[in-house]
Amino acid sequence: MTRWRLCWGLVILAELALAAWTAQGLRGRMQLPPYPWTAHFDSRTAREFSHLPEASAGGQSAAGWRDAAERCLALGHAGPALAAAQRAWALDSRSHDGGLLLAYSQEQLGQLGPAHDLLAEVAGRARGDLASRAWHRLGLVELQRGAQEEAAAAFTQAGDRHWPSVYYRARLLLESDNPGEAAALIATLRGALRNDLYAGRLQARLHDRLGQTDARDASEEELRYSRPTFELDAWQDRWRTVRRRVGLQHELTLAFEELRSGRSRDRAVALGRRFLADPLWMHAPPEQQEDLLELVVLASDLETARQLIERQEKQFLHPSARLWQARGEVSDQAGDLESGYEQMRRAVAIDPNRGQLQTRLAMIAGKLKRTGIEKLARRNSMFVSAFDMLVKRDIEGAGPALGEVVAEDPDWIMARFYLAETLRLHGDLADAKSTYQKCLELNPRFRPAQKALDRHFRGTE
Repeated sequence: MTRWRLCWGLVILAELALAAWTAQGLRGRMQLPPYPWTAHFDSRTAREFSHLPEASAGGQSAAGWRDAAERCLALGHAGPALAAAQRAWALDSRSHDGGLLLAYSQEQLGQLGPAHDLLAEVAGRARGDLASRAWHRLGLVELQRGAQEEAAAAFTQAGDRHWPSVYYRARLLLESDNPGEAAALIATLRGALRNDLYAGRLQARLHDRLGQTDARDASEEELRYSRPTFELDAWQDRWRTVRRRVGLQHELTLAFEELRSGRSRDRAVALGRRFLADPLWMHAPPEQQEDLLELVVLASDLETARQLIERQEKQFLHPSARLWQARGEVSDQAGDLESGYEQMRRAVAIDPNRGQLQTRLAMIAGKLKRTGIEKLARRNSMFVSAFDMLVKRDIEGAGPALGEVVAEDPDWIMARFYLAETLRLHGDLADAKSTYQKCLELNPRFRPAQKALDRHFRGTE
């Protein structure tokens, strides 16, 4: 009896030791691996990332680890994202979101086999939008593995209203020389997303494959007014949302909202000065540095703005239009109109299609009584605004604006061409035809006008 009790005692001790060892191992694994956050971020963001485990309920919360993985992926760091996603999955292997995050991290690191298996598992268990996302991602993984038939099957499982998957299904059918089936899917896309760029490109490719030259040209014409209205990689929209609540970008978002609401400029001024004192300021992405500079200029903290401009000029070999604009704004606010005018002109030269730059240049030119330059800047700004209205199919607004631009500059052939486009879309065919013909009088080799006449007015003589 004593011997049996001794044996049972040894077994229990062994089990307790094993449990303690397992728990210790789990605690050890629940730490993110060392990662050089300070090599990639400003101090604010790096500090937030380095404390992610502590912020995740002591490292024991699956939701906290999923949040950590999302933040890493949103800023392009798949290695630590994979580590965090693995912790989340270990704590909650029934979470469909957790499975998708882990599979996405694996895919970004080239681990296509594990990503494929996990996506297949999640897609089989999930329902609704989560299932569509999993099937779509599985299709993309299959494409990377060269398995087009399996990819098409996965995209089909995602459903007929999951537009990225419908797009890929149609594209695969076109590439496999099956335009008949592709046509039905493209028609569905075009019906739901009339002015979408991706759908329009597929439509043009379909007409080209079928040898329908006129229809292809018409589709390519519409592409000039198209914009992408859905994400081919649906995660990108999610990452933009995540970035707005991470580190320096979160601070910038709050400061911009407070400043533009008119409540206070204190947060913007404090953020700019804190950033100047940051020993890791040079690690912030260029776009963030430009955002911060714009914020400080809007807050009229000219001294901080000058220091930020000086740092960016030393750091970046080729100053951007936004940097030249900031210099112009600072000079304008300081009363140095000549300098502001020249710097704003440099910004316009780099980015001539931004209406905001044209407007600011016109305002400074107006203060200097340079009416000729002011008219040019105003005209350019009006053209950009009119084209934007045309893209949005606001014909009633675009037509008069383009008419005014052409009245001021009769030789501006692109403005005249888009005026003809608005006239045609409005139904004023006689005026549209004469306006196209005027473009050819200005330049007999101007192909857009010639193609428009051939397409819309052939045989009407």
